[in-house]
Amino acid sequence: MKNGKWIKKWKVKSENSDREYTVSLSDLGVWGCSCPAWKFRRQECAHIKHIKRTNPEPSETPIEAKPPPVILARVLEPKLDEEAGVILCPLIAIPDGALMEATICWFLMEHGYTLKRVREVRQHIPPSWTKTAIYNHIERHGPAKHPPSFYTPRHGAT
Repeated sequence: MKNGKWIKKWKVKSENSDREYTVSLSDLGVWGCSCPAWKFRRQECAHIKHIKRTNPEPSETPIEAKPPPVILARVLEPKLDEEAGVILCPLIAIPDGALMEATICWFLMEHGYTLKRVREVRQHIPPSWTKTAIYNHIERHGPAKHPPSFYTPRHGAT
């Protein structure tokens, strides 16, 4: 087997349905999952990301795969605070609101959020924004990041 021998396994409940998937780790350090994203596209799925992020003991008891909560913070770009187990998102999505908003949506989906869940967290997302449109936007323009001075007071401001 080119992935090696599967030595650790976790059962993970889907956030979107009542399905369960098996996440596995091989003796060669290769991750796998029984979900369609991994089986058909070999993409690191939300289930693998959840196990990597939470590092639970291998178990046959299903684990709820919930993405980390989102906290608004004085950050220049969305980022995962692994120690706190939260995603930090910029307080303000300007000066380029559309690119920063797309960046936040993309980052959340990369960390296990479905587009439906992203819309619940970011309620002002235009209905025309699909997952494909967001990913294409990021691919074309790159992720947004505020400049280092973004949260410092402007000259003369108090």
